[in-house]
Amino acid sequence: IVFPTDSVASGAAITSNTLDDYEEGTWTPVYSAATTAPTSSGSPSGIGGYYTKVGRLVTLTGRIRLSTLTNTPAGTLQLAGLPFVIADTTGTEQGGSLHFGRIKNFTSNGSPAGGYAIKDASHFNLTVRTTSRLSMNDLAAGDAMSDTGTNKYELVFSAVYYTDS
Repeated sequence: IVFPTDSVASGAAITSNTLDDYEEGTWTPVYSAATTAPTSSGSPSGIGGYYTKVGRLVTLTGRIRLSTLTNTPAGTLQLAGLPFVIADTTGTEQGGSLHFGRIKNFTSNGSPAGGYAIKDASHFNLTVRTTSRLSMNDLAAGDAMSDTGTNKYELVFSAVYYTDS
């Protein structure tokens, strides 16, 4: 699609007037962590997601859960396996956000509240609300995932972020 060069907002500079990058596909989200990633035995059903990339903007949806946790994860809990690497922005915590439609079977002291993109990475860091509920901090994987029961740690989510791809 080529847009006319004369349909520009006042004061805006055009760097390109051609939309020539569109892609749709599927992807498989995975849990990771900054120090020790959670591991699971078995394969739960219904895991996966879809993405749409228009230019540099990636929009995605997905569902993830573990069948049975087999270790004690450590470090900031991450939603990983993104279909494209997050853009190399000026700050380390810019370029995207993660929102949940469903959060199920996390521990009471570590239920995710959201997430943010990390530049040059293929994951979002998950966050938890502080006890005062005035801010959100990185979610420690060991706090969120300590129960070894089955079909735990389910997230249904959507996210948007920029990529350099």
